[in-house]
Amino acid sequence: MEINSKISPSLHPKNITAIDGYDDTTAGYVESAKVALELAYQSLDAVHCARTTLNENNAWSKEKKIFELAEFGEKNMDKVLPVFDRARTQLESGIQSVETAINESFVKTTPALAQEIRTHIKTMDRAARSEFVRVLLSEKNFEVLTAIADAPAFLSGMGTQEHGHLKRQLQESVSPELVKRVKVMKSALTMLESRGALVHTETEKAIGARFDFIAKMRKTESATRRALMIEDHEKSQA
Repeated sequence: MEINSKISPSLHPKNITAIDGYDDTTAGYVESAKVALELAYQSLDAVHCARTTLNENNAWSKEKKIFELAEFGEKNMDKVLPVFDRARTQLESGIQSVETAINESFVKTTPALAQEIRTHIKTMDRAARSEFVRVLLSEKNFEVLTAIADAPAFLSGMGTQEHGHLKRQLQESVSPELVKRVKVMKSALTMLESRGALVHTETEKAIGARFDFIAKMRKTESATRRALMIEDHEKSQA
């Protein structure tokens, strides 16, 4: 897709393909996010093109141009936002499903043995515990690691950060492809959540007027008053 310098680069679909971990194995899981950004970018490009065309039409008043362009921009925005919502829902569902699969992939031991493992590791200082975990990871002793990771941090004498780091290491060792997939999906979800509002502001920019200004114009019955409003608006934008 060609780049339009008038549109925020944050909405270009290349943002999805640039996510760390995006490749042929993960692309399908974030396709809905890519499609959403593609639609937003195409729609905004269409509004910008319409504005250029309308500005060349000297037979229409400025008021008519704004109203026509606003209606076109609003219709486009109304098509884009539901696609963003559906993509977010799909990603949230997909993330939950993958995280469940990751947790189910752990090899678990009996509750009694798991308790003994946590009691043992709780007696170690942080340096010794770190080395112990390193050896377990190198030996792929996922049963012991799961006993530690599956329980609250304090039961193993760990801080929250240390425990979280262990859990991430375990996940990446047991299910590297699933962890990679969920990371990409989470990045795409964060992107959509932070840029959905940008569709609104970028549509206003493409129209050349804020929606609150357009709403005031629509409520104003006097053509003279609307002309003055447009004149004031143009001065404020200069």
